[in-house]
Amino acid sequence: MAERRGTLLWLALATAAIASLAYIAFGGSATLPPPVTSASATAIASPAAPPTSARPVTAAPSASAIEAGACSAGAEPLEETYQEGTVGRGCARRVDGFVVREGTWTLVDREGRSMTGLYVDGKREGTWSAWYRSGVMFQRVELVHDKKNGWWIQWAEDGRKIFERHYKDDKLDGTSTEFFGDGSIERTQWRDGQRVD
Repeated sequence: MAERRGTLLWLALATAAIASLAYIAFGGSATLPPPVTSASATAIASPAAPPTSARPVTAAPSASAIEAGACSAGAEPLEETYQEGTVGRGCARRVDGFVVREGTWTLVDREGRSMTGLYVDGKREGTWSAWYRSGVMFQRVELVHDKKNGWWIQWAEDGRKIFERHYKDDKLDGTSTEFFGDGSIERTQWRDGQRVD
């Protein structure tokens, strides 16, 4: 139970670091960006089944700096350090005095855990993945316009699956499966954020 609470705490911190931190202008002042209305939507996975029942074989991203020339036209490398010690690295561009993140970003916390994913017009898009310090995958979540849309799957560091949940517009929608340490499994059905079973 303590391991699960620790995992959930890491998840809450990582989500907060990505979703609700102030955008830092290149000049150093903290401001929130204006709303962005032109991000392209990615396909939403079918809620019928999660993409895979096994842990994906993927290495943790490195914490290296963004290479010169790696950013798209009009963007430049940016490194941010957040209050809890997490360091974010990626590309960003200035729009009306605000920083708008673009392209692949990597976040690494004080304990060496990392998360990587794609920003489009300042919004998280596509699959975001996180790893424990050991390099073992911690979670994978599918996002569209900064909202969970598709599968969110999480694993314990020993490789045991903790849960797989399906979301639509940031609300549980479809089957949610919890895997407990004693081997028991609980499945629940959701529609538009409301439990229906």
